[in-house]
Amino acid sequence: MATAVVCLEELETRAAPSSSKSHASTQSSSPYALSVNLPKIDLPKFDGRIEMWITFKDAFHTLIHTQPGLNKIQKLHYLRLSLSGKAEAAIGAFSITEDNYEAAWKHLMEIYDNKRALVLRHAALLRDTPAMPDDSSDSIRELANHMQLHIRSLQAIGRSSDDIANDLLASILISKMGTDTRKSWERTLSDTEMPKIDDLFKFLHNASHQSKDYATEIKRPSINCDSWKKVSAVPPRQNNYPRTQPPPRQTNYPRSQPSPPPKRQVYVTKTSRKSPTPPSSPRSHRRSTPPERSTARSRHTDARCPFCEGNHASYRCPKFLEQSVSNRIQAVQRARLCLNCLQSDHRTEDCKAGSCRVCNKKHNTKLHLEPQS
Repeated sequence: MATAVVCLEELETRAAPSSSKSHASTQSSSPYALSVNLPKIDLPKFDGRIEMWITFKDAFHTLIHTQPGLNKIQKLHYLRLSLSGKAEAAIGAFSITEDNYEAAWKHLMEIYDNKRALVLRHAALLRDTPAMPDDSSDSIRELANHMQLHIRSLQAIGRSSDDIANDLLASILISKMGTDTRKSWERTLSDTEMPKIDDLFKFLHNASHQSKDYATEIKRPSINCDSWKKVSAVPPRQNNYPRTQPPPRQTNYPRSQPSPPPKRQVYVTKTSRKSPTPPSSPRSHRRSTPPERSTARSRHTDARCPFCEGNHASYRCPKFLEQSVSNRIQAVQRARLCLNCLQSDHRTEDCKAGSCRVCNKKHNTKLHLEPQS
């Protein structure tokens, strides 16, 4: 009996280390024991670049937003630590309270989780992929990684292969629009969905039918108030008439009378009644000649309109006034008129008429073009 007890004690002694090893093995296989040895997981970062939003949103949603062990104050604190630049400024007004976490996260979603803006940005980065600087392995790998990154980002938004092809074509077309045209197109959109390329073409066709000068207004020439010196270098239109005499024309109404002569001429005329001067006298010829000085109004009245050949002043021409400012400038240049008074008998730099009533520079007020910002 004593021998059996001794043998039993020896067996228990041998089994004890084995049980201890098994317990240690069980502890080492526990996920809590393994997590102690893993490296620290850094918070995802977002600086406001919209092309990085999808990656940040997915990572933050998994690591922080859906963690039940974190309260809302901790989540808002981690959200602040994850943001920088414009994104950080976007939630700068939200103080760290339990109620502000949901509001701050919703505010970021409203700014950056815009499907159309995300699609257009990734499509633009695909469209503008830089060419390889050389044929090295690094350049080849960088090209492939760049393309795959943005294709996968579009797929993460839910875009199929056909959708991505549509997005690339739409991105090219939108990038070629003028600023005003693109704003008009954006005002027609009621949601954040990406439109089809056919819808874009339909909008452009409708816009082109709205006004006959629509295309000209979009591609406005780069003439501003500081470039009149170059424009005024165009020589005036040549004619065979004297400088002070307008070309003859047939009218159905009497011509405007010249301004009354000075008193000196009136005095001479009165004295000439007592002793008339022969018609061939040079002095009489000088008296019968109208004064050289004439106002801009009389020149406008006597001259035929250079734009439509009508019997009105050029600055009152309906055909001229219905055009855009840029087209008026081109019409004046083609007619070789003075850009200040719209006459053809002198250069712009020699014009004595008043200046523009808007900017006080040497051009006609009807030719004033606002400088582009």
